[in-house]
Amino acid sequence: MWTEKQAKLLQGWLGERGHRVTVRYAMRYKQPAIASQLDQLKAEGIERVLILPAYPQYSGTSTASVMDAIYTWGQQIRHLPELRFVNQYHDDAAYIDALANSVQKHWRENGKLDADPQKPAW
Repeated sequence: MWTEKQAKLLQGWLGERGHRVTVRYAMRYKQPAIASQLDQLKAEGIERVLILPAYPQYSGTSTASVMDAIYTWGQQIRHLPELRFVNQYHDDAAYIDALANSVQKHWRENGKLDADPQKPAW
């Protein structure tokens, strides 16, 4: 699963830079569910949680839906951990650089498609 791989890679990358953090992933409508991951973090004694939705741009149907699930979980908890949210990062320079690097790597490995709309791509 790509999301699980991303979480492991992020934990490793942060660890290599001296950050002692736990990275978990959760799904809004599948498993592992957001509430179960938050329950597990709380049981492990985690007191601060940064929520980074997989959606780079803010949207009521995606990002806000994640927040709704977290707030619903929080209504049932007596002692909440500190919660912080990244609402959007679509215009962050590091994110744009990462996307550009990914596209350039793909082009190096696979070539570019001809940009001429008169020529078929096949």
